[in-house]
Amino acid sequence: MDKMDKNGRSVHYPRKKQKISTKYLEWLIPIIGIAFMLFGLYTYDLIKTRSITANKEMTLKLGNEISNALNSWISDQINIGKTLAADPRIIQACLYPENTEIRDAAEAFCISTHRRFPYHENIPLVIKLPEGKSFKRKINNQWIQITNGTFFVDTVEGRTIGKCGTHISYIPPAFDGQDHFISEVYPSILRGNPIFVISFPVKKDDQVLGALLLSPQMGYFSEKFIEKTTFGKTGYLTMIDERGLIISHPQKELILRKENGEKIKPLEKIKPLKKSNTLLVGSLRETYIFRINLKIG
Repeated sequence: MDKMDKNGRSVHYPRKKQKISTKYLEWLIPIIGIAFMLFGLYTYDLIKTRSITANKEMTLKLGNEISNALNSWISDQINIGKTLAADPRIIQACLYPENTEIRDAAEAFCISTHRRFPYHENIPLVIKLPEGKSFKRKINNQWIQITNGTFFVDTVEGRTIGKCGTHISYIPPAFDGQDHFISEVYPSILRGNPIFVISFPVKKDDQVLGALLLSPQMGYFSEKFIEKTTFGKTGYLTMIDERGLIISHPQKELILRKENGEKIKPLEKIKPLKKSNTLLVGSLRETYIFRINLKIG
């Protein structure tokens, strides 16, 4: 600021207060900025932690509900399979597999059952034969050889007759008289789409004559238990088995597809953790996986 001295000359005085204020602001603004940034980071971390905790609790709750519903549904399938395997028409067909009239009656019964439960891929009968024995069945003007452990009745217009075998995982347990056996998820013999199989022994007087199979489609399974379950705006439910393969997912094309597994990177972190119970795994880009082990069957 300029002032006049006693002789009328202009004298310049430094603006000390202005300089002090400017210097103060130069220090204060960055400090305030850093404080706001730290507060924002703290708030974000706090909200994120609370959100993860809340999502974990919600996931555990929904996971347990889905586990109970899933096991209840599979129990229903087991009861259906046991009832079918004990039906006299099924037993008679396994006793006399070459008798056309008896076999056709059993097949008609299986087809009518399949219409009631269309989510099954097929409801075939498997014959147990002595070593070296076989017979033939005519399907669409072609004779198909039936050997031990293969389908001699099906519900898909004969397209699987003569297929399968005792080397398939679900056949030996049924032939050994096991109450029921639930297979891994694998591509269907009929169309190649993902299914799993529940096998049941067909018996008469404690002698195993063959097996009846149910084959729920994983597409139906996903629609019933997976697709309708969401977690917030972006969360979803998926299932993988002990092989590390996706067996149920809202995007059905990912099921059993190893190459498509790359699209879901966080799943790679779950594979080594088979023996853990409930676990939270953090992964890339704020994606989190909540794992729940399910016991099925």
